[in-house]
Amino acid sequence: MRLKNLVTIAIISSAAIATNALADGYSSPWIFSSSIGTEVSAQGTVVNDGIGTATDLSAYNAAYSSSIVQMRGRKYDDMYKTNIHTSFEVRYALSNLTEVFGSFGYTNASAKGNVQMGCLVSVAASGVCDTNLTGSASDLEQYMLELGWRQWFGGNWVKNPIKPYYAVHGGVVYTKEVSVDMKAGANSLGQMKLFDDGVTYTAGADLGASYTLSDSMELAAEVGVRYNSPLKKNNANNCTYGVCGTNDVKGQVTIPIAVRLNTVF
Repeated sequence: MRLKNLVTIAIISSAAIATNALADGYSSPWIFSSSIGTEVSAQGTVVNDGIGTATDLSAYNAAYSSSIVQMRGRKYDDMYKTNIHTSFEVRYALSNLTEVFGSFGYTNASAKGNVQMGCLVSVAASGVCDTNLTGSASDLEQYMLELGWRQWFGGNWVKNPIKPYYAVHGGVVYTKEVSVDMKAGANSLGQMKLFDDGVTYTAGADLGASYTLSDSMELAAEVGVRYNSPLKKNNANNCTYGVCGTNDVKGQVTIPIAVRLNTVF
C-alpha cells in the first residue's frame, strides 16, 4: 500500500510539473519557432586604413612590379548589402513565463561590386597615388548555434494578448572565407584573402513582444543587440600586397530585427 501511495504521489507530482512548464499558456512545454529578419551593422570594419611598403605585384599584373598599396578603411555596410538572417529554435518552457531554447541561425549578405578600396602608387619611386583600387568581396555567409533564456513580463501583461519579453543568448559562429577581387583601374590584381573559414563567438540580447493567434500559435517581433568576436584573419595572403595588418579588425556589433512564428509541438 505504501509503495502504491508513493507511485501515486510521483505521478501527481510529475503532472503538476508538466502543467507548470507551459510558456504563455501553451498545452505543451515544447515549442518550435522560426524567424526571419536582418541584422544592421552598427559597428565594425572589414578592412582598416593602411599604407603598404613597396611590393612586387607582377605576379598579379606585369605592369605593377614595384608598387605601393594604400588601403582605405571599409565598414560592413560599405562592402555589403542588407543581410537576411533566418533562425530556427527548439524551446522548452520552465514555467508560464520562462523558457530556455537552442537555435540554429543562418546569415547571408550579398557583396556590393566595385567598392572604392584605396589607391595604388604604380611606380614606388614616384610617390604619386595615381590608380584607383576597387574591390568586390565574396558574399558573407555565417552559421550560428546558440543557447538562450527568454523571460516574459508578469503582472497585468499575463492576460494581455500582447506579451512583452526579453531574451539573452550566446554561442558560436562559423564564417566562410572572405576575400576581395581587387582591381587597379581596369587591371586585375588578383584576390586578396582577408579572413579564413573559422569559428568565432557571439552573444546578444533581445526585447520583443508576442501576440497570441490561437492556443497553439503566436506571432512575435523583436529587436536587439549582438556582438560577434573578430573573424579569423588571414595574414599570409594579405601580406603579399604589402599591407599586413589591415585585416586586423575588431569585433562587429549588430542590431538584429526579426519577426517570429511560434508553434507548439
